[in-house]
Amino acid sequence: RLDLLVNDNIILELKAIKHIDTPHRQQLWSYLRITRKPYGMLINFSPDGLYSEWYKRDALRNEIDKIKLL
Repeated sequence: RLDLLVNDNIILELKAIKHIDTPHRQQLWSYLRITRKPYGMLINFSPDGLYSEWYKRDALRNEIDKIKLL
């Protein structure tokens, strides 16, 4: 089950592990597809520091794209 839902459109998936890998991303992507929410954020509170990734679900294609932040 997903960790947090913010404003009914952003899924936050929280981790506290050494590093993020594909299975962790796939978990968030599955939540986005199943719930049809538009945005997701993967946050890792690792021993090396805070790390995050943003994703957007394309409603027409139902595909997930990583959002590039400046």
